[in-house]
Amino acid sequence: MANAVASRSADIDKLTAIIKAGDIPVSKWNLESKKLEVEAANVNRKKVGEPAFMAIPHIWSDGGGNQDDNAIYVCQLKALQNSVEMAAKNHKMPVGNPSHFWIDTLCVPVQEENKHLRKKCPRDMWRIYESSCHVHLNNWDHRLWTYQECIMARKRLIRYADKTVDHVSIEADFYRDKLWASGSVADPLPPLASQIAARSTSKSDEMLCLATIMRLDIEPFLNAETLLKKEKGLCEKEEVTDVELADG
Repeated sequence: MANAVASRSADIDKLTAIIKAGDIPVSKWNLESKKLEVEAANVNRKKVGEPAFMAIPHIWSDGGGNQDDNAIYVCQLKALQNSVEMAAKNHKMPVGNPSHFWIDTLCVPVQEENKHLRKKCPRDMWRIYESSCHVHLNNWDHRLWTYQECIMARKRLIRYADKTVDHVSIEADFYRDKLWASGSVADPLPPLASQIAARSTSKSDEMLCLATIMRLDIEPFLNAETLLKKEKGLCEKEEVTDVELADG
C-alpha cells in the first residue's frame, strides 16, 4: 500500500543550480530505474530546446500540484511519462522522440528560501513554451492560462482522458495572428477583453497572464499582491480577495 501513494521529489540543489545558470530544468521519470531525473535544457526561442522536451501545464484541482515540495506521486509520474512518450510516438515532433517534460510542480522551486528563483520563472514562460516541442493542454476552452499557453506554444496538443489531439493548432494560430496582426501594443486589448470574459482565473493570475501575452515587464504584477498586503497590514499568509486586488 505504501508504494501506491509514494511520491518522488526533484533534486532541489540541481533544480536551483539549473535556474541560476539561466537554463530550464526539465524532468523525466525513468520507467526502468523508477527514478526522477532532472536535467538542464538549453533553450533558444528560435529552435527546440536541448534535450527536447514537452511542456505540461496543470490545474491544481487535477491533483498535480504541491505547495510544500517539488514532488509528484509515482502513479502520476508514470502517467505523465507515458503520456509524453505516447504523444511523441503518435504525433510528428520537430526533433526525434522527446522523453523529457517541463511541469511547474517539479520545475518551479516552492521552498521559501528559493522565493527569488520562483519569481524568476514567470519571466521565463515565453522561453519555456516557445522552446518546447509541444505543449500539452487540458481544460483548454475556459482557462485564461491556457489562452496564454496557446499563444506562446510552438505546437499544441490537447489532452483528453485516453489520447492527445492536435486539431486546435489552427485556432491557436488564429489567436496569435489576431493579437499581433497590426503590430500595435494597443490592438490586442479588444480580443483579450473578450477572452477574459470567457475564461476563469484569479485576479492576480489574470494580470500575469495578460502582461505575459503582451510581452510587458511583469515585475510590477509579481509584487502587486505583496504590496497590497503591506498596505492593509496583513501578514504574508493572509489572503487578499480578488475584489480587493482589482480595486488596489
